[in-house]
Amino acid sequence: MIRKRPDTRRGVAIAMAIVFASILLVMALGLTSMTGQALPQNIIHDERASVELVGQGLIDLAALKFQLCPAQFYAAYEAKKNGYTVPMNTFLQDLTLVQEASSSHLTGKIYVRITNMSLHTATSSYWKNEVLSIDAVATYTSRHNQNAISRNINRILHTDRVVQTP
Repeated sequence: MIRKRPDTRRGVAIAMAIVFASILLVMALGLTSMTGQALPQNIIHDERASVELVGQGLIDLAALKFQLCPAQFYAAYEAKKNGYTVPMNTFLQDLTLVQEASSSHLTGKIYVRITNMSLHTATSSYWKNEVLSIDAVATYTSRHNQNAISRNINRILHTDRVVQTP
């Protein structure tokens, strides 16, 4: 004859299921609160990266203009050294960019302008090396948090001056 043991653990399975369900609920609530806080951070990082990249793009455009029109830049730079800033302002005039933000998070415009192009030459004519420094300012104001993001971007380019005779 088989004897049945008294069933003393009848409610333990239900209690364990409730404990595991409550632990899973707490973990799910923690995860959703973390992702809710991470989305604004991702938007801010996206805004900063976009501003930086658009600013570097305009600096590349300024370097290309320098390569295509070096005589115009050199004349403007020499005039600026003598206190006459109009030629340099004319050279930099079209180096301003208003870029519509092209991201799902970004909803404004990015304003970028070249603030300075300066030339640093070696003191000896033996080296014939020059360094072109290009400075830009990029600004973006988001509609979400109305915080202005402003970045100063600088690039230094090595150039070689070659005198060509006709």
